[in-house]
Amino acid sequence: MNAERSAARNYGVVNADKRARFILLLDSDMELSPNVVEECVAAYISDSAGVAMISEEPITEGFLIECKNIKKAAFGK
Repeated sequence: MNAERSAARNYGVVNADKRARFILLLDSDMELSPNVVEECVAAYISDSAGVAMISEEPITEGFLIECKNIKKAAFGK
Protein backbone atom coordinates (compact mmCIF):
# COMPACT_ATOMS: atom_id res chain seq x y z
CA MET A 1 0.00 0.00 0.00
CA ASN A 2 1.44 3.34 -0.93
CA ALA A 3 1.62 6.32 1.44
CA GLU A 4 -1.27 8.18 -0.19
CA ARG A 5 -3.69 5.29 0.35
CA SER A 6 -2.49 4.81 3.91
CA ALA A 7 -2.98 8.50 4.62
CA ALA A 8 -6.45 8.41 3.09
CA ARG A 9 -7.44 5.41 5.21
CA ASN A 10 -6.05 7.00 8.36
CA TYR A 11 -7.94 10.22 7.59
CA GLY A 12 -11.15 8.28 7.10
CA VAL A 13 -10.78 6.39 10.36
CA VAL A 14 -9.93 9.51 12.37
CA ASN A 15 -12.82 11.46 10.86
CA ALA A 16 -15.43 8.68 10.95
CA ASP A 17 -18.68 9.35 12.73
CA LYS A 18 -17.88 9.00 16.43
CA ARG A 19 -21.07 6.96 16.91
CA ALA A 20 -19.68 4.25 14.62
CA ARG A 21 -18.74 1.14 16.54
CA PHE A 22 -17.07 -0.64 13.65
CA ILE A 23 -15.01 0.36 10.62
CA LEU A 24 -14.43 -1.94 7.67
CA LEU A 25 -11.48 -1.20 5.39
CA LEU A 26 -11.59 -2.75 1.93
CA ASP A 27 -9.53 -2.52 -1.21
CA SER A 28 -11.16 -2.29 -4.61
CA ASP A 29 -9.95 -5.77 -5.49
CA MET A 30 -11.47 -7.47 -2.44
CA GLU A 31 -14.63 -9.56 -2.51
CA LEU A 32 -16.34 -10.51 0.74
CA SER A 33 -18.11 -13.77 1.40
CA PRO A 34 -21.81 -13.35 2.24
CA ASN A 35 -21.55 -13.60 6.06
CA VAL A 36 -18.06 -12.26 6.73
CA VAL A 37 -19.13 -8.95 8.29
CA GLU A 38 -21.61 -10.67 10.60
CA GLU A 39 -18.96 -13.24 11.56
CA CYS A 40 -16.37 -10.56 12.31
CA VAL A 41 -18.77 -8.57 14.49
CA ALA A 42 -19.73 -11.73 16.39
CA ALA A 43 -16.05 -12.68 16.87
CA TYR A 44 -15.21 -9.17 18.07
CA ILE A 45 -18.06 -9.17 20.57
CA SER A 46 -17.43 -12.68 21.91
CA ASP A 47 -13.63 -12.40 22.17
CA SER A 48 -13.35 -8.76 23.27
CA ALA A 49 -10.13 -8.64 21.26
CA GLY A 50 -10.61 -5.11 20.02
CA VAL A 51 -10.04 -6.04 16.40
CA ALA A 52 -11.20 -8.59 13.83
CA MET A 53 -9.18 -9.33 10.73
CA ILE A 54 -10.22 -10.98 7.49
CA SER A 55 -7.55 -12.97 5.71
CA GLU A 56 -7.21 -12.46 1.98
CA GLU A 57 -7.68 -15.33 -0.40
CA PRO A 58 -7.03 -14.62 -4.08
CA ILE A 59 -9.97 -15.38 -6.35
CA THR A 60 -8.03 -15.08 -9.59
CA GLU A 61 -4.93 -16.65 -11.01
CA GLY A 62 -2.10 -15.46 -13.17
CA PHE A 63 1.09 -13.50 -13.26
CA LEU A 64 -0.09 -10.52 -11.17
CA ILE A 65 -1.43 -12.75 -8.42
CA GLU A 66 1.87 -14.62 -8.32
CA CYS A 67 3.72 -11.30 -7.99
CA LYS A 68 1.42 -10.28 -5.14
CA ASN A 69 2.00 -13.63 -3.39
CA ILE A 70 5.77 -13.22 -3.70
CA LYS A 71 5.53 -9.70 -2.26
CA LYS A 72 3.43 -10.96 0.67
CA ALA A 73 5.88 -13.76 1.36
CA ALA A 74 8.85 -11.41 1.26
CA PHE A 75 7.41 -8.43 3.13
CA GLY A 76 4.44 -9.83 5.05
CA LYS A 77 1.97 -7.46 3.40
